[in-house]
Amino acid sequence: MKPLILLAFTLAFGSSTQAQITTASIAIQQPLDFIIQPDSLYSYQSYINGKWGVKNKQGRIVLSARYESIGAIHDYKFPVIINGYHGIADTNGKITWLKKYTFSTIHWEPSDETFIQGSGGGYIAVKDKNEKTGFINYDGMLIIPCKYQAVEPFSEGLSCVSKDSLCGFIDVTGKTVIPFYYKSAHSFQNDRAAVLINNKYGFIDKTGKVVIPARFEHTWCFSEGLCLVTKSVNYTDFYFIDTNGKTVLNGKYDDAEKFTHGKAVILQNGKCWQIDKTGKKLKYMGTDYFQGC
Repeated sequence: MKPLILLAFTLAFGSSTQAQITTASIAIQQPLDFIIQPDSLYSYQSYINGKWGVKNKQGRIVLSARYESIGAIHDYKFPVIINGYHGIADTNGKITWLKKYTFSTIHWEPSDETFIQGSGGGYIAVKDKNEKTGFINYDGMLIIPCKYQAVEPFSEGLSCVSKDSLCGFIDVTGKTVIPFYYKSAHSFQNDRAAVLINNKYGFIDKTGKVVIPARFEHTWCFSEGLCLVTKSVNYTDFYFIDTNGKTVLNGKYDDAEKFTHGKAVILQNGKCWQIDKTGKKLKYMGTDYFQGC
């Protein structure tokens, strides 16, 4: 959950310790968060060569693992990097190569992998020769001009973008919906987005109204109505709040992932547990679930 500086950065990447970038600081979604799509295609990584391919919901290989990176799948197309070249592939393996742009990527040093970030919702983040960022669609057409320092994937119809070292939100037409007020911001989830106000995080709705006062040192995005937050500057004593800001689970967790299908994994006193939304411990997950994150 530690900040990621855009030019000289460190990356905290994993189950819950999601990455953020700051120039302004924009949260970067964990690359695999957006892989599984409604069309039931998903990417997989080969244990043999470390490269990526595509499978269907039955687990059958649609495309063999030959890509260095794969972004979010949409309408049976997906951004890929192969041999250093960037393009949009279909399920037949045909690739439309990018000519004027490259995908917005992030390098994960521990595994020496490059991930395509900023894809999802039918749009893909790209950079031009001046390192400015915008969006293309899955046909390779430029939809939103490259004029931002960084962008987030569209989530709930809005993208968090940074310009002149401040964050704001745009819609799918590129119109600024929430002005560039914030030095740091996260994507909208559950109609809430975390923003930095006077060096503390609070939450706004899609009108820009502050709905949860800024009182947190660190936070992430809502998922299934709950969000992990802390008032500690030392990345400890995390707890979960609801969309009204009410404390729901005050377990003083050292780390935690977001809730998915009513369950999450937390780190507490050196041990990892799967819990439900009441905080009940369902399953012991060992001591190294968050290792390397």
